[in-house]
Amino acid sequence: MVNENLLATYSLLSFIRDTYGSECNESLTQLFVPLIKETLNRMLRKKGTAIMGKDYSEIFDSVRENFQIEIPIPVIITLMPQVCKYSGGSFTLNSDHSFIIDSECTSTITEDYQNQKKLIKKLANNYKIYCKGRNVPYDFEELVTFIQDQKNRIFNDQSTAIYNQSYHVSKYVYDRIKKKDFYFDIICSIYLGGIISSYFKFKIKDRIIDTELLVDTNFYISLIELNTEESYAACKQLYDLTIAMGFRYSILETTVEQIRILLSSKVRQFKSKDLFATLDVADILSACGRRGLDRSFLEACKDNLKNDLSEKGISIVYNQNIRALYEKTGKSKDLQTLTNIRGNRESAFNDLLAQEYVAYKRKDKIIAEFNDVNCWFLNNSYSVNRKEKSLPVWQRISITASDLLVLLWLANPSLSIGNSKSMLAMTSLSANVIKYRSEHYPSHKVICKIQDRIARLQIENNISEASIAKLCIRMSEGEIDRNEADRLLTLSSPALLEYINRATKNEDIYLETSEKNEILSSENNSLKAQLEDKCIENKLMKMRVWGVAYAIIVTVVYWLGIKYVNPSPITWYEYLGHIIYWLVTTVCVNWYNHMYFVNGIISFFKRDLIIKKISENYPV
Repeated sequence: MVNENLLATYSLLSFIRDTYGSECNESLTQLFVPLIKETLNRMLRKKGTAIMGKDYSEIFDSVRENFQIEIPIPVIITLMPQVCKYSGGSFTLNSDHSFIIDSECTSTITEDYQNQKKLIKKLANNYKIYCKGRNVPYDFEELVTFIQDQKNRIFNDQSTAIYNQSYHVSKYVYDRIKKKDFYFDIICSIYLGGIISSYFKFKIKDRIIDTELLVDTNFYISLIELNTEESYAACKQLYDLTIAMGFRYSILETTVEQIRILLSSKVRQFKSKDLFATLDVADILSACGRRGLDRSFLEACKDNLKNDLSEKGISIVYNQNIRALYEKTGKSKDLQTLTNIRGNRESAFNDLLAQEYVAYKRKDKIIAEFNDVNCWFLNNSYSVNRKEKSLPVWQRISITASDLLVLLWLANPSLSIGNSKSMLAMTSLSANVIKYRSEHYPSHKVICKIQDRIARLQIENNISEASIAKLCIRMSEGEIDRNEADRLLTLSSPALLEYINRATKNEDIYLETSEKNEILSSENNSLKAQLEDKCIENKLMKMRVWGVAYAIIVTVVYWLGIKYVNPSPITWYEYLGHIIYWLVTTVCVNWYNHMYFVNGIISFFKRDLIIKKISENYPV
């Protein structure tokens, strides 16, 4: 069951980070100060009188009760003097960690927390509409699990749960990533808040130096922008960041050969570029179609591979220099097992050799925490050795680009990672989408057979290109998984034709409904914007009227005072006139927010400035 309070807390932590980011560049610990303040206020309201706490465990329990997260007591001990100093409340903190709180401290997140709850409900409602349109079961918890997958893997030592989900979860997330809309921002907040909430489970004491990153085929392909746009952004960001931090990059000679073989095969398959582009957004040929690249570009990449590696500062680890590891890998019992899983002996051998290399580099190191690691096998696809599943992420041999990027950010939140919230979320979530799809979509052999069947049907029954494209898209998104694809091959021609037509019709209905919903949403937003503009204009007009009235009244009062109030009173009624005049010109004038009236006058000369102030200070 979804814990909406916990999701709101995640979203709130992200909001606080966005609002007070510059104050938290050294450590994310400061983000938890507002939560402690709000917790103390709630404790005070609940009790109704002064709080006399025996120790900080009471605050720890109250934070967990109110916000569903745990702030370690040592952190609370560190933050309480700061809370006390800048809170505005009446505090007494004793050396034995007992405390007395007499009045509420200044807290700005009460309304913010409720706003985050509303945003969570909006996301849930949007996802519910999406599921209804797709005619699939609605389960908001599945979406939350997908968003929090990286957090659960890294910090909670859980296995990934996304493989067993239905295709529509990853499709919804991918649609949001591409649109980068209002709901994507909510997803980003839940994601980043979850990462921030895990901050106390992960600490780096020393600066990370002299670390080697051994890259795999996928990482390099992403780095030269022949994978998805999101993969390129993540790998390029990580590459630039780690190079600046002094990390060293290397690549196995066997990996270089694997890259050459891969590029050669894509050159041969270039005629089928459009098919592969539709089936797999992470395929090299899909990147070629998206970027408008021709066959000669791939050939140039293959021929210039070593030069490009040299220019990027990626050194090649030649087989002759690791002969013992090479021979050990060839005799490994795991080689056949991994070959059966991968379906390719060379690929399996390369991965095992990489693991042996990293293990050799670490042989004299005790890996107790993240900064102890001196070598990683860096890839751009989630792959954990089954023997390492129970180990903390920093004790594993391999790490993904998205995982390393988020860990480096946690270690140093001041790192320049674009818009850290959207970049980190996009990196992790897009990797999850590709991971899900690669696990589910049919093999190349099955796809070719289906392609042949469809080609024959197209000749005999005049199937439209649009119908074929929609079928390919369903396969690429995992809706038609391996089992379903195998079943399609067993269908008779009439049955397969009926399947394609039915799928096309369902897709058209969904697209039509989605288009109508988007139009309605656009119209609603337009009406809302018009209403807000009208409200602001009304507020401006009211401000101007009162501003002019204020100016006239002040002028009249001062004129009357100068004309009729004796500056040197003698009689009692002259003194009374002085007192009345003083009350009118000081107490009454300042009783109201006179800047409200002054802004009304200023608006005649600087209209845009005052409209901006109205929007900020007097929200519609």
